[in-house]
Amino acid sequence: MEQIVPGDIVALSAGDMIPADLRLLSAKDLFINQSALTGEAMPIEKSASAVNRSADDAFDLPNICFMGSNVVSGYATGLIVHTGSTTYFGQLADTIAGSGCGRASRRASTGSLG
Repeated sequence: MEQIVPGDIVALSAGDMIPADLRLLSAKDLFINQSALTGEAMPIEKSASAVNRSADDAFDLPNICFMGSNVVSGYATGLIVHTGSTTYFGQLADTIAGSGCGRASRRASTGSLG
């Protein structure tokens, strides 16, 4: 995972951890567990379909997966858009550590992924 950079394409299947924030390019029966980030107990279905609307919460976007989540079932390919401390998970860790107060919550609430 240390060598993944934005622009890389990764393959995902059941049991995989999401290595970085990514945009799905293709997906088949993909269910993601985001409980570490959202607190939701049930996995969420994700798809590669384009979204023609803005979302109040980035977690509501069906074609975006976040580092810190894992694949429960299905498979997909995705384009890496953020890695390391620029991921939602990384910014959340910075906020908790006190070195980036507010950045993670602002980005998730505006849906900014680019």
